[in-house]
Amino acid sequence: MARSDERPFTVAAAQVSPVFMDREKTIDKACETIAVAAKNGAKIVVFPEAFVPGYPDWVWVAAAGKDAVLLREMYGELLDQSVRISGSATEKLCKAAKAAGVYVAIGVNELNSDASSGSIYNTLLYIDGAGEIMGRHRKLVPTVAERLVWAPG
Repeated sequence: MARSDERPFTVAAAQVSPVFMDREKTIDKACETIAVAAKNGAKIVVFPEAFVPGYPDWVWVAAAGKDAVLLREMYGELLDQSVRISGSATEKLCKAAKAAGVYVAIGVNELNSDASSGSIYNTLLYIDGAGEIMGRHRKLVPTVAERLVWAPG
């Protein structure tokens, strides 16, 4: 049963593509999308899994033995373009959420900057309407081939 003080609100599902393997351009695109969604009445803006800098789709087509060099190169590029929580990319997202006054949930490839900076997590980042990071959820068990890229959360 709904409380009498609850009001309906709009959730925007961001159906946009990242700029694949380009963290900065993808963050800029996300910030633009947040502003547009807010202007259209959204109170929450939700982006897909691994939106920044994109889903590592190559894990489903490259063979670990045969394509080892390619896989290492792609992983290295993904490491370079991954997001550091409390870094410049998340600062931009937080500023966009605050300016728009909306909550944001966005999937990122998170660099484990608290440790070796050599592992990546598939992370869902939560930002509130005041532009503060509320938390993050790391995918607990990456699926099959995703384990070539993401560490267990």
